[in-house]
Amino acid sequence: MHHPEIVVYPISYRQDPPLSHGFAGGNMINLRSKPSTKSTIVGKLPLGTPIEIVAQSNRAVRGIREDHWYRVRAEVKGKTVNGFLFGPTINPHRIEADFDLDGNFDMLYGSYNERKEMLIHYHNPDGAEPLAWTIIGQFSNAGGMSDNAVLSVISKETAGIPLLKIEVDCSSDCKGSVWTKYLSFTESGIRRALEIEENAMGNEQQFVDFHPKSKRITLTKKLGSAKSKLHLKFNHGTYKAIVNNVIAEKTAPTIQAVPPQTTAINKPIETPRQILGNKSINGLSIQSDKSLRKGEATSDKTVNRKEEKNDKTVKALAIKKTEVISKKTPQPEQTETEKPVARITPTRAK
Repeated sequence: MHHPEIVVYPISYRQDPPLSHGFAGGNMINLRSKPSTKSTIVGKLPLGTPIEIVAQSNRAVRGIREDHWYRVRAEVKGKTVNGFLFGPTINPHRIEADFDLDGNFDMLYGSYNERKEMLIHYHNPDGAEPLAWTIIGQFSNAGGMSDNAVLSVISKETAGIPLLKIEVDCSSDCKGSVWTKYLSFTESGIRRALEIEENAMGNEQQFVDFHPKSKRITLTKKLGSAKSKLHLKFNHGTYKAIVNNVIAEKTAPTIQAVPPQTTAINKPIETPRQILGNKSINGLSIQSDKSLRKGEATSDKTVNRKEEKNDKTVKALAIKKTEVISKKTPQPEQTETEKPVARITPTRAK
């Protein structure tokens, strides 16, 4: 099957050699008068603003991250502004595609934070929430951690729906681990459509064949001469296994779109990322998020146990109080200076 040419966008924890141009990697990042966070802010650049790199400046350490400051030039609201940006705030690529199929291009930016977690910034000009971002997470195994990846767009013609493909090769530092992730874009947010982990050191290979008309894929695993296949169908933002012509109920949860916040050095303050776990379906190793619902259910049980304990304590206190009062003489009416006994009302989780 012929597929349209795929353009790749490499991203890295550090962008070497120095960039000649780029884009604002965050929303309303601070443009400084000097290469220091203590200098005056001369402007703020919206997400995706084209940036011309004029010169590389001094090297600095911000937090645990070491990089260069760059003297840059940009245009904001029709005016040219000059100043300095710290390296990690400059994104080398802007990926344009109609991810939500509304007929207009959306913009997407991939980068790493100081903990080497991959971030995806999403700009949907026509959406209810035009700016959003999410943490994809770290790619690590056996003490090694990847700090680079390749992004590409899988078109609707190829897969039946547009997808963002993330390829991470950490085979040299992570004992052979190689990851491939596919993200989809829905009205409810960005979703992890499919995640595959392979080991390049073993004689193991996995292949994905797209069937665009039915929005299905065939996932084939080869281990030596043995081969197994798994059929999945795209449903509500993610691929679900098909067993006996029935779509499985379990799926990966939505990655919530969270508006970015920035600190003095323009690094986003992330929400707690979802913990990744491993699952195996029909012998195929597929990585997926642990459902947040499981965590919520555990929390509900904990709250319910606490409420039951509180109920028993309140009832016991009430019985004891009744027994004591019955042995005493009738109590006088309460005066204004006396405080009524506080009633304990357990709060139930909604």
